[in-house]
Amino acid sequence: MVTLLWMLNIQSGHKFLCVCRANVAVRKELHTPASDRSCTHLEFEISGTGVAYETGDHVGVYCENLSETVEDALRLIGRGVVA
Repeated sequence: MVTLLWMLNIQSGHKFLCVCRANVAVRKELHTPASDRSCTHLEFEISGTGVAYETGDHVGVYCENLSETVEDALRLIGRGVVA
């Protein structure tokens, strides 16, 4: 589950922000395994959110990490656990 910050461009020229939570429906790497770069194509399941994609919309993706994963990473870099 990710949080999406959606900038909607309405045909009248008005813009507004919408925040919703959605699951990633499709994740596809666009570069070949031989590439030293990564570019990921994501598609989100937004049915039931009240949001509809229109050409020109901008989406910010805010991922969540499991607290156990964050704690492990902090221990590995010697930063301790944040309460």
